[in-house]
Amino acid sequence: MKWINAIVEDLLPQFGGIPTFVEDADRLLDIPEVREAFRERGATIADWDGLPASLEPLKSLSLEERPILVAGDGANRHVVESCLVDFRWETINAATLMPKFGSNIVKAIPTAMWDKLLALHSETRASRTQQETALFIGRSLYGVDIEYLRHGEGWLSLLARLSVGNDPIPPLIARALIDVLPPPWPELTRPEALTETANSRAALASILENQPRIYEEATRAERLLLAEARTAYSPKSSKQPLVDFLEAWHKCGLRPQDVLQFGLMYAQSENSEILKRLYGKKSILCSQIGSN
Repeated sequence: MKWINAIVEDLLPQFGGIPTFVEDADRLLDIPEVREAFRERGATIADWDGLPASLEPLKSLSLEERPILVAGDGANRHVVESCLVDFRWETINAATLMPKFGSNIVKAIPTAMWDKLLALHSETRASRTQQETALFIGRSLYGVDIEYLRHGEGWLSLLARLSVGNDPIPPLIARALIDVLPPPWPELTRPEALTETANSRAALASILENQPRIYEEATRAERLLLAEARTAYSPKSSKQPLVDFLEAWHKCGLRPQDVLQFGLMYAQSENSEILKRLYGKKSILCSQIGSN
């Protein structure tokens, strides 16, 4: 990974014989892949316990030895300064790795995406605030454009996409979007609706149930996406389980008015469409009616 290589290149000493202490408040050196990268380059890496006694072996290192000592938040630097003459003291964190981005936003992005994030940082000229970083990364890596949300049907498309996918938005980016441009529906006023797939589905189901005109006014592309999202949840089917209609039919008498009443109830329910998808054009209820 390129971001790991960047850390190694920054901290690895060019020659041996001198220990390197690294102040690592963000615990980037705790990541196993990072430690393995140092070992592959011939360096040893370990946590320093902060005690003077553990510094004694570092006073007589060979030229081939290049130890890396992780010093946490650097609170015990004075111990090193009082015990050792020759040493290096370095600092690594999200801010030093990508200084033009807001460090809190960087830490909120999964490290699996840090190669893309580092490439994006290298193409960025000016430093950005935390909020600017959140909006910039949201647009560049998560496809969330604030102007599309403002002037188009972006909120609906975004929510539908989050409902069918498995790529939620980090909480700090979701919070920045909502702060800059409050969503048009109360279901989206909390970041959780954008940060977890299940919450996105629940919010979308609530919006479509309370405001059916949204689906009616949606574009063809949005309707296809909404139709796909609807397969992930059934906002109304849980209110009228399939077994209720079967039992209702079996309990239905042979009087024409009873059959008519049941037919009206069945026709008005969305469960009729669910049955058609499950059993084909001729539903199980139709089979039951035919058998009688």
